[in-house]
Amino acid sequence: MGGGREVTRQRRSAHRDPRGGWLWLAAAAWFVVVYKVGVDNVILVTFRQRVTPDRLLGRQNATMRFLLTGALAIGAALAGVLAELFGIRVALWVGACVLALVWIPLLRSAPHLEHAMGPASPAN
Repeated sequence: MGGGREVTRQRRSAHRDPRGGWLWLAAAAWFVVVYKVGVDNVILVTFRQRVTPDRLLGRQNATMRFLLTGALAIGAALAGVLAELFGIRVALWVGACVLALVWIPLLRSAPHLEHAMGPASPAN
């Protein structure tokens, strides 16, 4: 009958763990990233479908799936090589840094995209 006291003691010590706050912060950040990726996916697919002529929609969709799936495979292989050579922490830090900086080329390409697409029209 003393098992309940042990579980309560373990729960209390878990709340005093100094890593606990960081774990909750990481979980919240992961939730934000996953939500953002989901929203971005819907927006990007809608954008691609609107700017692609109807006769090319199938090719455009197949090409994007091929490129994105290929990028996932290459990224997984590179992460595995980094983890094998330098350790898992290094691979995770490299991935975090790449994700933190991936927006820079996209930001730099925005003026070119606007020039090619023309100015944005106001929503009706």
